[in-house]
Amino acid sequence: MRKIFRKYNLFFLLATVFIFTQSCTPSEPEKDWEKVYFSVTDLINNQVAELQAKPSLLVKKDISFEEEIKQVYDSLINWEEELKIYATADLNKPVLTGVYTIVGSKEENKVTYTANASDLEVQKMEVLFYEGNPTKITILQKTENMLYKTQRILTLELKDAQLTNYAVEETQKLLFRNAVDYKLSASLIQ
Repeated sequence: MRKIFRKYNLFFLLATVFIFTQSCTPSEPEKDWEKVYFSVTDLINNQVAELQAKPSLLVKKDISFEEEIKQVYDSLINWEEELKIYATADLNKPVLTGVYTIVGSKEENKVTYTANASDLEVQKMEVLFYEGNPTKITILQKTENMLYKTQRILTLELKDAQLTNYAVEETQKLLFRNAVDYKLSASLIQ
């Protein structure tokens, strides 16, 4: 009886080792895919690198939360954290290929990406160009579940490929609560 258990234990041990070694084998690397949409992530990464190289930069922020409005001047900014919200709106993910309708072109100085489904977080992105460089990017995001609804409008403004202004407008409606509005408008002062 013990010999049978030892035989089966050895079999299960070998089978387990085989399964784990096969599952840990690196799979084929993902094939490079072409970016179909305007890359907000690339733009943000470039801006972060340029802004971090300017330590004397001053930013004027107008912040509105519910009914309270305040103005703040800030010179110590972690640009990666400050602009992270914009990078999350990037459409260039393999899973999003083909799920946005594209109207316009860079040559026409305006490109609009509109979601083909209402369950996508980024519902619309509009990019304005001047001489081939983006000058204004507006992103409409919507998130909805059983507990809350959120609508966010993100705006980036650039001049000569340099960030000049950015803004976030957000409305969040929680179940059984009133809607809460938040606005941030920032201008870079050289």
